[in-house]
Amino acid sequence: MRYASDKLVSVVAALAVAAIAAAAQAPTAQKPQFEVASVKPTKLRGPIDTPPGGRFIAVGNPLRTLIGFAYRVRSFQIIGGPSWVDTDLWEIQAKAEEGSVPAPQPRSRSIADAMKVDAIALMLQSLLEDRFQLKLRHETRDFPAYELVVAKGGLKMRLDEDQTPLGTGGRSTPPPRLPNGLPVLTRGMSRIGGGPRGMQFEANAIQMDLFVNTLANATNRTIIDKTGLTGLYDFKLEWAPDNLQAPVSLTADAPPAASAPTGPSLTTALEEQLGLRLVSTKAPLEVLVIDSVQKPSEN
Repeated sequence: MRYASDKLVSVVAALAVAAIAAAAQAPTAQKPQFEVASVKPTKLRGPIDTPPGGRFIAVGNPLRTLIGFAYRVRSFQIIGGPSWVDTDLWEIQAKAEEGSVPAPQPRSRSIADAMKVDAIALMLQSLLEDRFQLKLRHETRDFPAYELVVAKGGLKMRLDEDQTPLGTGGRSTPPPRLPNGLPVLTRGMSRIGGGPRGMQFEANAIQMDLFVNTLANATNRTIIDKTGLTGLYDFKLEWAPDNLQAPVSLTADAPPAASAPTGPSLTTALEEQLGLRLVSTKAPLEVLVIDSVQKPSEN
């Protein structure tokens, strides 16, 4: 799927509006629930995983991250809450009733599809409302945002040699890995992590919506794509985090750099390396406001 820039106004933010509104209007009793679930504090950090069979596993995540996963919103779209919402880590092991969760479909390469609230997300909403006594409301607020445009010097990103549409099938086997342990980038793949100059984002034949989503995560702002780019692109972007950004969640494949970053800022790197520019603006954004929440009791 390709998106023209005049029609792509933060696809993730638009989806979040619908997801938040629908979830806020639906009583908890109408949402599906896990058959069994364990919630306990932990000191370990780890990923969120949804293995087949209706399972949900969060090794160690703060509540704000769990809310974001359940409602398919970014952390900056979740307003309020006590300090422990960001500092305390929780381990959750949960399983749905046998046969209640549809078998996974071939993985889509569309960010729009990836951000849809599915059965597991709804069950996690129910779990958070029950165990954490979480009560939310939704509001629309004007937030700082960026428009992504082609810089005056022209585009420096390279079109992939193969412009045939990406397939939607999921990968049946893990991708091969380089000697340093990182996965080999194949068509439609990208990775972000620590690099010698700070942060590094590599892409092989990816669509602009995926890159826009990455920039939104890196800047903690809505990104409005006005580049007009509809092809599949190969590129590498390296930069040093600055005050424009909140900390980026790294993949397990690429640990953060140990030394102090030496690269340019993200805005400078975008223009110098890719020929793109971020222009400050404002945009309405749907947010979740935490009205009340409590730490869960021991299982």
